[in-house]
Amino acid sequence: MISLFNYNTLEAHLNLEGHSLTIRLNRPAREHALNCEMLLELEDLFTWAANHMEVKSILLSSTFSGKNLFCSGWDQEELKTLNKDKLAEQFEKLQKLIYSFFFLPQTLIVDLKHGSRGVGSELCLGADMRVMHEKGDLHFDHLNRGLVPSCGGIGFLSEIVGQTNARNWVLSGEPVDSDQLQKTGLLYKTYDAKTPVFALLKTLSKQSPTARIQAKRSFLETIMSKFEKAIEAEKLCSLPGLQITDWKEALHALEENRLPKFLKARDVFKMVTESV
Repeated sequence: MISLFNYNTLEAHLNLEGHSLTIRLNRPAREHALNCEMLLELEDLFTWAANHMEVKSILLSSTFSGKNLFCSGWDQEELKTLNKDKLAEQFEKLQKLIYSFFFLPQTLIVDLKHGSRGVGSELCLGADMRVMHEKGDLHFDHLNRGLVPSCGGIGFLSEIVGQTNARNWVLSGEPVDSDQLQKTGLLYKTYDAKTPVFALLKTLSKQSPTARIQAKRSFLETIMSKFEKAIEAEKLCSLPGLQITDWKEALHALEENRLPKFLKARDVFKMVTESV
């Protein structure tokens, strides 16, 4: 492993033998929660990767933490400091980053470890392949947090697992276990004690780079129009929803250990009509 990078929220190493890049989210005290700094560093690192075609594959994971999650969502403490416009800006940047994963010349594998929450679960949706511990699960629990999925959790997720599964997972907000994730095609493999990822990276290193890139491009061409529509739909339906600060109420409720008091839909409708 060779370290050529210096980031505050990420660990990144090059593996010369497998011609691969390993990226690990590295905020263990916050269960690798996303924040503005991490998003900026991810953008920088993936821009570097997109311009270094000699790297054949990328592994995105996280360092060890208490619950050993891949990502616990957006940092709750930082959310308290963001206004609605800043949060909308960050979510749009995250949506663009996840979409850009499909255009990478490398094969991108995400190791979800024991799971992910909220927007952290969306972060894996741009990957080519995903693996997870056999006892892991994903939570698309945005609605409990007063948010609508806006970074692929509607459009990309529906394309990967079908709209029925996506609806069930998002509208219920319940955890989806690794068995169901694998059956629906979201996961490539599960593992117990030993992850299969590094052996997979070695296998990928033997492939023709040109054939791999062209294969990825072919897959993308078949779904690009759907993805572009999905991105616009998510912006239309979810980002304006940040103007209704239910997400702020969810933060306060969590801090005060109580149920959130979300705005009633009728009251929101009245507010909108009176402002027109």
